[in-house]
Amino acid sequence: MGGLVAGSAIASEITAHISNLNSTDYAVRQNARLDLRQTLVDASGSKLRGFEKELIAVIGPDQDFATRDWSIRMLELVGNSAAVKPLSALLDDSDSRIADLARRALSALPTSAADATLEQQTLTASAADKSAYADALAYRGKPRARNELDDLLFAGSSDAALALGKIGSRSSRAALLEAHATAEGQLKHDIELALIDAGITDRNLAATLARTGSSP
Repeated sequence: MGGLVAGSAIASEITAHISNLNSTDYAVRQNARLDLRQTLVDASGSKLRGFEKELIAVIGPDQDFATRDWSIRMLELVGNSAAVKPLSALLDDSDSRIADLARRALSALPTSAADATLEQQTLTASAADKSAYADALAYRGKPRARNELDDLLFAGSSDAALALGKIGSRSSRAALLEAHATAEGQLKHDIELALIDAGITDRNLAATLARTGSSP
């Protein structure tokens, strides 16, 4: 049972569902997941913000994995600016599954604060995690992420190239074109694919891609 639920003086419509997320009974915990999700989907704006706070309270390392897992997934579904800081704190969680869930949830939050967090993390992430953060920025599709991805691109990251291609903004295409001029080998190939995703606007480059068989 989560710490919030056990210590809450006032129970909400989702308190019991959260309590049962780690039930030893499969039917009970599965129903808790489904009922929690449906309650959140049906909730009005003001009530949803209260539910968001209750979910945030059970995603910390003092909770069991099952409760953290589903609560983070639900924040991905309904979270807003209040969830950014708590989720950001989980990006370095000792459980890599939780860190991955937190990053995915941040990718879905409709707030610029989530953009800022993901951009910062992209620059400081380990080599193993950089591609995941590049994907997160590509998923959000915000041109403002161009600077962080640009740095990764010129450091030789194919993941950054593909992310810039998915974003497809004018500044993203400019960064890809600039990098293409000096790139070699696999990176050059991946930049060309990214330019196709972004929409080719340079006629000379388009002709080059066509001659090399990389044209769509």
